Amino acid sequence: MILLVIVASILIAAITIIQFNKQSKEYHEQRLERKENHLILNLNYFLSESKAERLDSIPQNKINEITDIHEIPFELYSLQGNLLKSSISESKNNFEKIISPEILTFFQKENKTRYVKDSEDSKYSKSSYNLIYNNKNPIGIIHMPYYIDDSLSK
Repeated sequence: MILLVIVASILIAAITIIQFNKQSKEYHEQRLERKENHLILNLNYFLSESKAERLDSIPQNKINEITDIHEIPFELYSLQGNLLKSSISESKNNFEKIISPEILTFFQKENKTRYVKDSEDSKYSKSSYNLIYNNKNPIGIIHMPYYIDDSLSK
């Protein structure tokens, strides 16, 4: 009888852990998508209000302000994959100055607007790439690194 209770307790604990991990993954994917949408809306609003035609014409103080508001760092790239602007300081930036050809090909061939890549270095981070439009024409790519932090719930 005691053995049955122990086995049942172990099974319940295992199922609970699996369920928590699944819900945590879904939560972070949805959170990243929400943050992306808000960030892109904010950039689109600035581009339309300032009449800026190019991403490199956005002032650095505006980039930093948007980062502070949404609490997510980001980088702006040209459609050719060259870094234009970044909210990540040079000392903390471990991302490439040029987007990988795989990602550029995805946007050119697939004609989609969102590419999410899990980090090879860590299971606790993702990178999201999105096209930015101005007057329904793509003008650049935004990269958002996202660090998953479940430390408070573990």
